[in-house]
Amino acid sequence: MFDVKLKNLSRYSLVTISIIIILPWIGILFNFSPFFRNHIFNIIGLPLFLSLASAIGFSIAYHEGRTRPVKQRCRMAGTDITEKNRAAQKIRYQSYLLENIQESMVVIDSNGFVKCVNERAKQLFAISVQDELIPHLQRIMYPYDQDRLELIKAQIRAGQSWQGEITLNLNGTIKHFIHHIDPLLENSALNGIVIISTDITALAEARERAETANMSKSQFLANMSHEIRTPMIGILGSVELLAETLSPEQTEYLSTIRECGEQLLEIINQILDVSKIELGVLELNPETVDLANLLSGTSSIIEPALKAKGLTLKLIMEKASGLIQIDPLKLRQVLLNLLYNAVKFTDSGIITLEAELMARPEGDTCLTVSVTDTGIGISGDKIDTIFAPFTQADSSSSRKYGGTGLGLYICKKMVELMQGSIWVTNLDGQGTRFSFSVPVTTEAVIENHKETTPNSFDLFKDDLLLDFTPVSILVVEDNELNRRIVTKMLLNYGFEVTNAGNGLECLNILQHTSFDVILMDMQMPVMDG
Repeated sequence: MFDVKLKNLSRYSLVTISIIIILPWIGILFNFSPFFRNHIFNIIGLPLFLSLASAIGFSIAYHEGRTRPVKQRCRMAGTDITEKNRAAQKIRYQSYLLENIQESMVVIDSNGFVKCVNERAKQLFAISVQDELIPHLQRIMYPYDQDRLELIKAQIRAGQSWQGEITLNLNGTIKHFIHHIDPLLENSALNGIVIISTDITALAEARERAETANMSKSQFLANMSHEIRTPMIGILGSVELLAETLSPEQTEYLSTIRECGEQLLEIINQILDVSKIELGVLELNPETVDLANLLSGTSSIIEPALKAKGLTLKLIMEKASGLIQIDPLKLRQVLLNLLYNAVKFTDSGIITLEAELMARPEGDTCLTVSVTDTGIGISGDKIDTIFAPFTQADSSSSRKYGGTGLGLYICKKMVELMQGSIWVTNLDGQGTRFSFSVPVTTEAVIENHKETTPNSFDLFKDDLLLDFTPVSILVVEDNELNRRIVTKMLLNYGFEVTNAGNGLECLNILQHTSFDVILMDMQMPVMDG
């Protein structure tokens, strides 16, 4: 049985068993005689140990933890390539990412040749490594002209990145991209560029659809607001005519109807203004006006609202006199919005309207207007959003004070249309100050322009005004109710009035009759105004 077991053992196992058997006997001999310990070991023990070592061999440990036996001694030299392998693995991973990203990437050297290009760029622009970039610029940078390309190159040469949105026609397909071009610098010298292109076609198409839908919405609001506004004018006009024939009690009831109608009309007008802003059809109509008269006349409009709340309006206009050229309707609308807001949110105290004309270093003149109240103020976290549409400083204020949240948004857009800016300042619990600043043409410039204009004349001369009395007016309105109301009101003022239902009727009447004034609706059947 012992023999069978020995046959089944490996070489190293047999050597181990031999050592276990022999070593105890050597120990006994060592203890038996000093002579054996000193001499016999050199004859028997040392060769035996070397033989065992030779039989067992040596081993080499590998860095991953494995060992391998080596029978004979050897001398060897090695280099640790761990970092090299890691770097190679990192490069392979980066190459994998580069080939699988959705952005197109093209690397160009300083001589204009392609040094690196990923798979996406090959698919989009048919570019390969070692290609010269110049033939591909038409595909990558069209429709930019040469002047625009030179500006981009100058920016890159200055070590600055460039980013822009561009629309390309690739094999008959319209694609939208954002190009991002970065300079590759080496010791502060331009050594090449990298062009990264992101396909935003889906995003651009979604944006275009959203803009189209928004335009359709604005057009719908404009049409609906006009349709609502037309009968509303009829209601208010009927109220004015009816007021002349009623008793005092009935007149009081009628005043309530008028007040509610005017509030509703104001909301409708705001929606119309927002629609015009979003459609981009809001235009300026500058005129020469007396600034002091315009400011005082506008402030007088809010006197009933001031009296109703027991408020006082203070005007500071010492530095705001003379003629200026500006759109008076837009300026008046901004002022009224700010003044009515001040009245609405002020329960007691003073509202101050301050205006000043200031010369700017650029050489032009700036009109700065401020409306300050002693009202509830605006919390700090709402300051940045107060000019956004449909936004109020406090959502609960819409229930207490009313309003649509459109007034300040309209103010901002109208001031920006006049090339100005508007801002708000909180007065630490003492109210709010709304200010805006717009460039204007002043009296000196206007007078100088008059002197250099040939055949100029004063539109307000008495003899010219006399030519317009008595006045004959043609009213062109397709809405019969409004036509009747306007006609009746004009007749009450002593004017001569003729009616037409659309633009074509107006032209037919003008064939044989002339008028001093034509009041005409814009949207009408058959022919618009």
